[in-house]
Amino acid sequence: MTRTLFLGLDGATFHILDDLTRDQPGQGVVMPFLGQFMADGFRAPLRSTPHPLTPPAWTTLVTGRNPGAHGIHDFMRVDDRQHEVFFTLYDFRDIRCETIWSLAERQDRSVVSLNFPMMAPPPKLHGSLIPGFTPWKHLRRNMTPDTLYERLQAIPGFHPKELAWDFERENQIGEDMDSDYLAAWIGYHLPREELWFQVARKLLVEDQPALMAVMFDGTDKIQHQAWAYLDPELRPDHPDETWLRLRKLCL
Repeated sequence: MTRTLFLGLDGATFHILDDLTRDQPGQGVVMPFLGQFMADGFRAPLRSTPHPLTPPAWTTLVTGRNPGAHGIHDFMRVDDRQHEVFFTLYDFRDIRCETIWSLAERQDRSVVSLNFPMMAPPPKLHGSLIPGFTPWKHLRRNMTPDTLYERLQAIPGFHPKELAWDFERENQIGEDMDSDYLAAWIGYHLPREELWFQVARKLLVEDQPALMAVMFDGTDKIQHQAWAYLDPELRPDHPDETWLRLRKLCL
């Protein structure tokens, strides 16, 4: 039976979530379940890592240690080899501390870990793991157990490209985009989030792990380009059709 459900929203902030969980004129409540969840539970701001980047922040969360202790400081490490400089993506072998996955393993507790960065190659655990930040061609061999990929193929519309990290597309974060291109860019991330949800639901229902953990990173990706359509303080007094269309697509 699942005792702990760990849902991660990359880059999420109460500045946005508070707006989406309260009744707004002409909008209603966008996220009623989350609103009730927060009202019935406890909430507090989370101080991130210095610097507040996805890899060190999530590694800190799953180890309980700061970047100086766990060793993940950025997306990539820089190796200066005399006259050449090499950039290498951090991976699980660079983490110098125990993770909650290995803590559960030592206690013979089952785990499902989905889409957390720096988790490839996958560590030994009692359960299933699909790493984040992994190109689709390398995703299958970086899952555990070996039979997991075949199970995922039973999900309607499953394709590893929808789960994997598209480095070329993500490099577009920060580029100027016209409204049509931005709409397409936002739309690319929506089925990816839906597929991660379907994977999580399948493994939660079928495996009932003691610890079920999934990180959704579309929140962060969309905010990079579409913050102006999400921040309540930036909402125009008289939004035009384009603004309304892009905001609706984000939500």
